[in-house]
Amino acid sequence: GDDNDIVVYYGGNDALLHAVRGGQVANGGEEVWAFVAPDFFGKLKRLSENTPKISTTEPRPYFFDGMMTAWYRDVNNDGVLSAGDGDKVYLFASARRGGRLLYAFDVSDPDAPRVMWRRGCPNATGSSGCDTGYGELGQTWSQPQAAKVRYTASPVIFMGAGYDPAANDALPQAAAT
Repeated sequence: GDDNDIVVYYGGNDALLHAVRGGQVANGGEEVWAFVAPDFFGKLKRLSENTPKISTTEPRPYFFDGMMTAWYRDVNNDGVLSAGDGDKVYLFASARRGGRLLYAFDVSDPDAPRVMWRRGCPNATGSSGCDTGYGELGQTWSQPQAAKVRYTASPVIFMGAGYDPAANDALPQAAAT
């Protein structure tokens, strides 16, 4: 009905992570904001110019096509998530084939999102340039699971290490991978 507090988040292979206002009142369905990760800047020209053409030697570019998870903390337990009450809503977005990375956003105020952090690796394979502790991260195919643990105020993210084409597609598989 008149509940317009819903925001839908989704990634697309247009390079954007989208936030769209839900609900059925006047501005329902309008995009609130979109985010392009700096990791994807190098792929935008090809997306715009559609060259080189997609082929077996020039595969299509991927972006935020992975799973997302939302974590929230309702400080006063009133069932309403409101940044004014100190409530928190965090969104964790992965890239799957778009890359070996995970982004965290504070979307407590969906009209004023904030990138909290980015973790992962800049290259399709190898550990060169990876954030500390993320050198073995593959494509992030599993859904990140956010959980609260006793020793920290922020949620902790659990997820699989991912899919590594260099290790998983190679025939014969190298003993070291």
